[in-house]
Amino acid sequence: QFFSSISYVEMQEFAPVGTEVITLAFTDVDGTLASTTSSFSIIQGNEKGYYEIFPNGTILLVAPYDDAEGHALTVKVENDALPLLSDTTTVSVDVIAANKFHPMFLVPNITLEIDENQIPNTILVEL
Repeated sequence: QFFSSISYVEMQEFAPVGTEVITLAFTDVDGTLASTTSSFSIIQGNEKGYYEIFPNGTILLVAPYDDAEGHALTVKVENDALPLLSDTTTVSVDVIAANKFHPMFLVPNITLEIDENQIPNTILVEL
């Protein structure tokens, strides 16, 4: 059984491939964990193939984001004992847009004095 029914994660839009998203944890409610193997799988929400889950429950970013949309991943953990037991949880990934904030001048107004006969194409100021 997962410790939480939903987990919230924030990722930057330009996070590098290989970035760890989250490592999920679960508990063995019937006590057979020592003698069984558990496997994780993403069963919904990974249609674009951004994520991969590993045997220890770690989800990694395996492809660069092509948008700043959020993702709701449904993850399943399952043991190989009898009876076969499983549980699911949701990982909500909020992708933070790189261009979320508009550019802003640090100095809101600049006043310049220019000679009347200034040579055309002269750089007046660099920002």
